This record gives sequence, structure tokens and C-alpha cells, in this order.
Amino acid sequence: MSATASITSHPPLNRLLAARSADLRGDRIHLILACLYCFSLPVASFPMEVFFVLLALWTLIRLPHTRRSHLDYLRQPLIILCILWAVWQSIALLWSPDVPQGLDELRAFRVLLVPFFLWPVIDRAPCLIASLLLGVLVQNAVQYLQFKGVIAEGHDLHGRLRGLLHPIQTGAFCAAALCWHVSAIMRAQLKVSILSILGFLAAAFGLIYSGSRGPWLCAAIGVPLTFLIIFFRYRHLRVSAAILAAICILGAGASWPRIGPMITERYHNIVEDYNKAHDTGDLTSDVGTRIRLWSWALEISSHHPIIGVGAGAFEHACRELPNAQQLVSEHPKKEKIIFRGHSHSTYLHTLATLGIVGELILLSVVILACRATLRKSFAHPWADALFPALLTWLIGAQFDCYHLNGHYFGLFAFIIALASAHVLVPKSAPLILAPS
Repeated sequence: MSATASITSHPPLNRLLAARSADLRGDRIHLILACLYCFSLPVASFPMEVFFVLLALWTLIRLPHTRRSHLDYLRQPLIILCILWAVWQSIALLWSPDVPQGLDELRAFRVLLVPFFLWPVIDRAPCLIASLLLGVLVQNAVQYLQFKGVIAEGHDLHGRLRGLLHPIQTGAFCAAALCWHVSAIMRAQLKVSILSILGFLAAAFGLIYSGSRGPWLCAAIGVPLTFLIIFFRYRHLRVSAAILAAICILGAGASWPRIGPMITERYHNIVEDYNKAHDTGDLTSDVGTRIRLWSWALEISSHHPIIGVGAGAFEHACRELPNAQQLVSEHPKKEKIIFRGHSHSTYLHTLATLGIVGELILLSVVILACRATLRKSFAHPWADALFPALLTWLIGAQFDCYHLNGHYFGLFAFIIALASAHVLVPKSAPLILAPS
């Protein structure tokens, strides 16, 4: 932490530092566990769950020291709305006809506790971000081994390299990582910038060969946005930002003969699936499935507009729709793939299962999260990518239910944790908190 920050008279920051000074050994262990959780988040489910539990237990053990500082965290409107979102998800079990599925969906909301667990060490955000980026790098290394055939497993029917997760999950983490790497390349010291260049190249490889079109779109928006934010925030970096952006464009063009066929094929599949759905009414293809489930979610919400059909009840409600029953009669052998437990959209799934009440809570969380990540409060090199990284998540959440999976939702919770640290920065002296 910067010397300026340490002497600043600011109650939230002082309470955080007081908790640390009262339990230095516990704080060190806390930071290690936090870094291990962040590292495991983009890698694999089992270690992520293990470190989640260990971090949770250690947070509870240290609560006598950190409880006063944790109150500063809990007073934030964004955090209150996140809690309200989880509470409404729980309440929606009361009218759900499929409580077991609802409990399974609610289980994913456990990651909203992660910002609470990370709070005692959140002023050392660079350590946490670096740990997550190291996890993404490990995932990219696994993808490379799959690409070279050293690891036989890891390819799906489309030839996508999934690493140790689902290809879309891997792609989502790579898209966010690209934004953070761009920010560090521009603003960090030379050694960190060089490491970030290597991380950027690895994440770009991982994103492309994940074959995931949603994360491709997210990165295509998030990465240029990171350049723009840096370009407009820092006059002295404008030339560097323009040069680096040009290098990225030239690099993409030079690598197109290698990667172009796969990207072109994947997007041609979208056009073919859409035309098939439009011309023949076949909604069983990949794109057709999303169109079908989105339309069913809207139809369900029109029948249950205020409180929805209940947590976990999406598939149950779909089976009662006349359109769904007709589709099954036309394709009886495809019944298992016609119905899904989710709508392939966080926003539409929330609208169908939690109603307008749940949707308003979700949108409020999104708005406050965007506002928090856009604050120019931090001096560390990854800070300017906070909003673009969040945006990659928000865009991807339209194409899959990101809030129903511990890895997807964990990335969102991690970004919320980073954004919540703005309360540690005095309004009268922005940019003084530079965690190290």
C-alpha cells in the first residue's frame, strides 16, 4: 500500500488497517487463501470449491478482528442489492414446482459471499487479479497441450479446446483477462508489462481456440473499450495506446490465415442455424435452441409477470407450453435436447423464474456495478479494465445463464469485490489508494 494511503485519515480504510495490524499472521494466511481461490476460479471446479470453503472458514475465524471493517462493506448499496438478489432467489422457492432444481440454482449464489470473504485483503487487489490471471494462463497452457495432442481429451464436436472447463467458460475468462492485460501493458512497470504481453498472447490463443462465439463477441467489445478508456483518461498514454491498438490489429490480420477458417466456420454456423430456424421452423439447432428458449422465457414471463414461475421451474413451465408440446410431437426423438433447465440467458431466465421483481433487482445490480467499476479511484495498473471486464460478463450473460454456474458467477463476484473497494478511497483525494 502506498505511504500516502497509510496515513490518510479515512475511517473505512483505517478500520481495515486496524484489523490487519491486530492480526498480522491471520491476515497473511487470509491473503494466501484469497489468492489461491482467485487462482483456482478459472482453472477447475474441485480446487475452486476447496479454496472457497477454506477461505470461508478463515474469514469466519478472523471475524472478531474484521467485523467493524466488514460493516463498511455491508453498507454499500451494490452489496445490499446483491444480498437482496440472493434473498429473492431463495424466496422464489416457495412457489416453485421444482424445488430440487431451484435449490441447485440457489447453490450458485454462494459465490456472492466471495466479496465478503475477500474484503479484509481487498486493498491488495493486484495480488488477487494477478492470481486470477495466472489461473487463466494455466488454463491456456492446458489448452495448448490439448492443441498439440499431448492431452488427448479436451476437444468437443466442434473442435473447441476447453482446457479443464467448458469451452464457453474458458472463453469467458480469457475475454476478461485480455482486458486486464491491456490495462497492465499500458500502465504497469516494464517487467509487469512484459509479463502482461505474454499473458495477453496466451489468453488470445485460449479465447480463439475455445471456439466460443459469445466470448469472441465480448472480447471484440471489451478489449477496444479498454484502449478507449486509457486513451481518454491519460493524455500521456494516447500515442502508446494508439500504437498498441494498431499492433493488435496488424497481429490479428497476420494470424488470420491460421485462425480465420475456424472463426469464419463458427459464424457461418450461426447463419445456417438461423436460416434453418427461419425457413423450416427447425429450432433444434444450436442457434435455434437459443431462439426457442428465449421465446419460451418471454412467453412464460407473460403468464407470470410479477413473481415468475419460481426458482428452478423454467423447464417445468416450458413443458406446459402448447408450442413446446407441439415441437415434441414433431420431433419425438429430440425431446431430451428440446427441453433445458435454463433459458441460455441470465436476463430472460431471471424474468421467467423471478418475475419483474427479480429482473428489477438484477438490473439494479448491473447499473450499480457499472457505476462502481467506472469510478476512477485506484492507481494500480489493472484498474482501468474493471468496467470492460465486467462488460464482457454482462454481454456473455445474454447468451448463457452465467448466474447459475460457480465459475461464471464467480468471475462476476470477483469484479464486484474489486469494485466495492472504492469506499476505502476518500472522495476528497481520489487515486491515492494503490494496493501493492
